[in-house]
Amino acid sequence: MVSPSLRIGFDFFGAGNVGDDLMLAGFLDLVPVGVVIRGDLPADSIPPMRVRFPRVQWTPLPAGKPDPGEVWIGAGGTPFQVLSGRGGLTRLQAALQTHGFDSALMVGVGAEREAQSEKVLGRAIVSRLDYISTRDQMSGDLLVNTFDAAPATISVGSDLANVFLQRASESSWKNTTRAVAVGLNYYAERFDLRTRAALVRFFRTTSPRPAVFLANELRPFRHAELALYLGHRRLWNFWNRDGVVPLVAPNYMAPQVDDLVAHLAQIGTVVAARYHCLLAAAWYGCKVCGIARSSKIEQLCKDLDIPSIRIPASAAALAAGVATARVVDRERLHNLATLARRVHGEVVTRALSIPPANLEAPHSYGAGAGVKTAGS
Repeated sequence: MVSPSLRIGFDFFGAGNVGDDLMLAGFLDLVPVGVVIRGDLPADSIPPMRVRFPRVQWTPLPAGKPDPGEVWIGAGGTPFQVLSGRGGLTRLQAALQTHGFDSALMVGVGAEREAQSEKVLGRAIVSRLDYISTRDQMSGDLLVNTFDAAPATISVGSDLANVFLQRASESSWKNTTRAVAVGLNYYAERFDLRTRAALVRFFRTTSPRPAVFLANELRPFRHAELALYLGHRRLWNFWNRDGVVPLVAPNYMAPQVDDLVAHLAQIGTVVAARYHCLLAAAWYGCKVCGIARSSKIEQLCKDLDIPSIRIPASAAALAAGVATARVVDRERLHNLATLARRVHGEVVTRALSIPPANLEAPHSYGAGAGVKTAGS
């Protein structure tokens, strides 16, 4: 009998988004020792991934044919989204139509309510998958009610990054001496002049100081998060107001995943529009408030029981976000990590040991999907 192996099907890893690394680290923690794991990426994305994730056999795209018994796994991310365009859904549909693997699953993935506009594409993708575990109830609801996934093929957990962050943050989350008062992370898929103007005003008036831009992603394309920060910094230099606006950015060539997020232990309050910047900051003991640029951020704020502000945002709204931000209850975070380990871990284990036709939901859609928190 051929021993199963895994092929990581998503090709966005290694592109400079720290959240992707956090999810992949959590996923790998759930894969039994000795299982062969392969991943296919664009050639220029592979070097840092080989350093941080040597357990994965990384090879350049185009992907080779699957080995006998190899299982296609889409690990983490939000494959069902449209705010940044429908290109990701189109590529995913094409890949799944011709994959040739014995089984194809997604583990710990998200879906945004905004993706309801792409029912045809979403249904085509779901129809090619044997099983999906999601990172929240909203995603499970969307897959079942909009994309016609069979409830027996869906289970609801929490984000894969929780598995890694629980371990990584253990010695740092209660740090009481923090060098930076406020870290502001901002990103939107569409140009938002009002919020950009508000950011300038926010940094002119924010108290307490120092305040910094806090990067979660380092990709250099035109409307990327990093481009926004650099544009504001040039504007700030031109006005010469209180010196340069600092930018705290992870070293994406760092050898350990921990190095990408450890700086959060030195920031008191984080107001963030990026999912994993917000989640990691919560684990590292920051006071947190979300910027609800999409339904997935709204859902995360509910899961963490923290406030959020909407975009377009005013400088007053950003300041209110700082004022109302709060530390997430540690027991709530531990419960999220436990849920992720149980739900996604069982999906991985069963995918490696049981033929797809015999896969049953370890924790069925709609059953036990809520997050139990302290006092609930």
